[in-house]
Amino acid sequence: PPPVPPTMPPEPPSPASPPPHPPALPSPTPPNPCLALVAPNADFSSCLSLRRADLRGAVLHSSNLDGVDLSGALLQGADLRATTLVDAVLMGTNLTGARFDRALLHRTDLRGAYGAGADLRGAILWDAELSGADFSRARLDGAQLIDIEVRPGTGTLFVETVLTDVLIEGSSFEEAKFSRAVLTRARIEHSSMERCHLESASLQAAVVVGTSFQGAHLRGAKLDSAVLTRWAAADSDLRMASLRNVDLSFSSLERANCYAADFSHSFLTGASLSGANVEFAQFVGAIVEKTDFSGSAVDMANFTSARMAGALFNFAFGTPITGI
Repeated sequence: PPPVPPTMPPEPPSPASPPPHPPALPSPTPPNPCLALVAPNADFSSCLSLRRADLRGAVLHSSNLDGVDLSGALLQGADLRATTLVDAVLMGTNLTGARFDRALLHRTDLRGAYGAGADLRGAILWDAELSGADFSRARLDGAQLIDIEVRPGTGTLFVETVLTDVLIEGSSFEEAKFSRAVLTRARIEHSSMERCHLESASLQAAVVVGTSFQGAHLRGAKLDSAVLTRWAAADSDLRMASLRNVDLSFSSLERANCYAADFSHSFLTGASLSGANVEFAQFVGAIVEKTDFSGSAVDMANFTSARMAGALFNFAFGTPITGI
């Protein structure tokens, strides 16, 4: 028989693949060294990042926080009295109940900050960015808001905020909400409050100079004894507002809705209410000399004891309580 070819020995089995190495664990995030500086009278000039830091209840009064990034930090109940926050960033920061009395916030970024119930009495907010911030029920008595520009439509809130004796100068709060806010004795100079929401707000004894309230929502607001000379408030909503003993000389209230508003004993010399709705409004004892009511709705408006020399009622319609 033919010879049988030799058979090849079987190949030895290949060694098993080594098990994969376990993934490396992430190194723990080192603590923020800036937190070691947290104390009264601290100087953070060498440590500028406190982003997302937990500073609830921290005591930082009289500290230097110029240029520090505090965006997203938790500052509820923190004590920042008399601090300087020049060029600091507090965007999206929770400031609920925090104290900023007499603090300096110059060019401070507070966009989207939540400062409900915060205390900013006597604080200076100068060229600060407040768009989208919520300072509802906060205290800003005696504060100075200078060169502030709030972008319309960002939902900036000062609802039920106390702003007694506040100074608002060179600022724009267009479309911001100050409903039920207290602005007693406020000084509002060379600013814009156009389309601002001030329903049921108190502006008693306020002084307004060179400021536009065109299209503002002032329904039920109290402006008694305010100085509103040459007030620009065309197209505003003044329904049921109280404007007793107010100086409205030479003001522009064209097309304003003044239904049931109270202008008793006020000065409206030379003011224009042409095209306005003054139905059921009270002008008892008011001075409306040379006041323009042309084209206005005057039905049931009460002009008892008003001084009306030279008042214009061309094309006005409706019957007031007293004859014209």
